[in-house]
Amino acid sequence: MKIKHFAIFNKPYIALDSSDVWDDLRGNSAEPHFYLPTSFGDYKLHHDTAEPSEVAKWVIQEAKKANADTLVSVGCGIAHLEYELKKFSKLKVIITDYGTTIDTLKAFSYFDDAYRLDIFKDELNFSSSTIVLLPRIDTEFTDEQLSIIFEKLALAKVNNICFIPAQLLSIRIVLAEAKMLAKQILMGKKRTFCGFSRSTSLFLKLFSTYYSATFFKLPGKKVFTLTRKNRTS
Repeated sequence: MKIKHFAIFNKPYIALDSSDVWDDLRGNSAEPHFYLPTSFGDYKLHHDTAEPSEVAKWVIQEAKKANADTLVSVGCGIAHLEYELKKFSKLKVIITDYGTTIDTLKAFSYFDDAYRLDIFKDELNFSSSTIVLLPRIDTEFTDEQLSIIFEKLALAKVNNICFIPAQLLSIRIVLAEAKMLAKQILMGKKRTFCGFSRSTSLFLKLFSTYYSATFFKLPGKKVFTLTRKNRTS
């Protein structure tokens, strides 16, 4: 099951459906959850922490289980989690995204590498000791596109994936979407279409052809560890 997901931003967008829109959103300081400062000092001020988050601890643990020495984040956004992974682990942390803001992150020279990646068009060359992080990218894609992503990762022999849904469908999410609609009607706040919120069962169906999934409930977050099937192929 899935429903359409909307959000309200200070600047109205029709939809978060292109790299240009994401680049504009990440350059808008009025959107603190999405804003990417252009100086590393400001970036560190926004993201530095004395202890790793529970999500970061989970990723590090899964990397150890997989004997991975490298983590590649596909669709890193402002790379908040990846910042923690670099700080609190010995992993080689490589970040990728399809918008131009990845160039800002690359210029910080904090991560081991950073580059633009179109996962549908570009060839994937990951080593066998690499674990892939898919951080909150799911709302942007259709079911068919997500299936293609998992197929491509499997064909690239990516054995282990940490998959973090942007949000799993629940009563709370349904009520939040209703609240967004009420704001649009009563307050004239324009909603932006941000993709889809999916149920756990739908995600498991999307994984099932290429990956087996283990579901974890972390404080304030639900996540999946994916393990490639048919590793001999």
